[in-house]
Amino acid sequence: MTLTIRAVPRLSTTRASLVVLAAVVAVVGWQGVTTIGRDFSLDARAHLAYTQYFGHHLAPPPASDNYEFSNPPLFAIVALAAEGAVRVLPSYPLELGQSGLARALWLALVAAGAFALTRAGRRLRLAGTTALGLATVWGLDEALSLGKTQSWVSGQLVSLGAAVGLVVVTVMIAEELWPGRRWRALGVGAVVALYPIVLRLGILFHPETTFALLAGATVLLVLRAARTGWSVRLGVAAGLTCGLAAWTRASALAVAVSLFTVAALAGGRRARGFVVAAVVALAVVAGPWWIVAYHLWGNPLESNLSRPGYMLAHGEPASFYVSAPLRSLILHPYRPDFQNEFWPKLHAELWSDWFGGLHHLWADPSRLGKVTASTQSALGFVFDLLALGGLAVRGVPAALRVARKRTASADSDIRWAMLSTLAVASFAVYAFTVVRFPQAEGDPIKTSYLLFTAPCWAAFTVAAWASLRRRSRKAHRFLAVVALLYLGSYGAMLGGAFT
Repeated sequence: MTLTIRAVPRLSTTRASLVVLAAVVAVVGWQGVTTIGRDFSLDARAHLAYTQYFGHHLAPPPASDNYEFSNPPLFAIVALAAEGAVRVLPSYPLELGQSGLARALWLALVAAGAFALTRAGRRLRLAGTTALGLATVWGLDEALSLGKTQSWVSGQLVSLGAAVGLVVVTVMIAEELWPGRRWRALGVGAVVALYPIVLRLGILFHPETTFALLAGATVLLVLRAARTGWSVRLGVAAGLTCGLAAWTRASALAVAVSLFTVAALAGGRRARGFVVAAVVALAVVAGPWWIVAYHLWGNPLESNLSRPGYMLAHGEPASFYVSAPLRSLILHPYRPDFQNEFWPKLHAELWSDWFGGLHHLWADPSRLGKVTASTQSALGFVFDLLALGGLAVRGVPAALRVARKRTASADSDIRWAMLSTLAVASFAVYAFTVVRFPQAEGDPIKTSYLLFTAPCWAAFTVAAWASLRRRSRKAHRFLAVVALLYLGSYGAMLGGAFT
């Protein structure tokens, strides 16, 4: 027993807080999974049909049957495995009469266990480990029980687990950007957790959060390599995670090109082994899917946006590119406004759930839904400015210094250059895709396509906030008030939607 107690590690307060943050995202997401997550919005129904077809034929469905025909199959494979597992594994659900009480007790158990691990007393740390172990077993058992009662909910839980993992990976990414500043890193994770799109997709049968997690893991590994000396081992690991991302979404190629190009240019000879290892590992893992895709469609990165009868014959109107209806963005930031307007719809979809994934497609919006949507859209402008300001002040200058090689390419500059390159290049590819494939009613204007860049924008947001805090206490207080108002609005919206 003495050896066991001594082996229990001691957590920092920030690490315990991260555990609690992840548990809160899991609990809120669980409520969403068991309520409106079954409505199959945001293409989730098509992904479910894809998975069912793949399970029977071990091949993607034809384009005539499913518009997600060209999506890589990793999420479908994982969802099929999860669905099979819940059918054979035993479960013993804890019946407490009220699901809300059970979730509150589970969250309290996690919090108590996490903070017990911060204590100096060995027995307290052992008790904390036991509490977290019990919470893990309890959570898995509840997941199995839910999966046995509702078909394919296991795929939703895979998405939720990936969303929780994305928050954790984001904190680890921020720790690479600000070594030793763990509270700041925790703030970056909190920003990602509060992006509505993270929870919106995390409760659906959808591959986007899984892809975002794998892309985030790739970013983390490359940033760590830049900080620790470009080891070949980390190159192999980065290529592996990026290859798995390519089996989930075609956007993985943008991640690979952005990160590995900056590594090659900034790291020079030091990074040569890392880059070669990463590219080889990526080719070995992703190559088989790219070959299959080329065989099926003649293009390893086949898009599903060029379907006949779906594209606009004469392209987008001028209003698509230049419209900025600020009044409507605040008073009515949901359907049917901005149906085919790029910037307004992108903002409203990011902060106000334009497509209605959390509001039953806005068929009959409640007064609370309208108020919270308007509030979040208005407050979202502040966070938009912070994110763009952080990119302009911290990301772009670092990228320019690395490109010009005016310094010895400091590791911190390299890491920020990687994030800014990934964010800008990914948005440019996305914007080009929207323009290249003009769709009726602007369908592909969705923040879900850029979810994997959420850690970048969250880091820029916190960087800008930290810079303003050093310069003006009034600005810091203003941002704190805005954040509290947003937190209250978002919480009220979730409370209304999930009940």
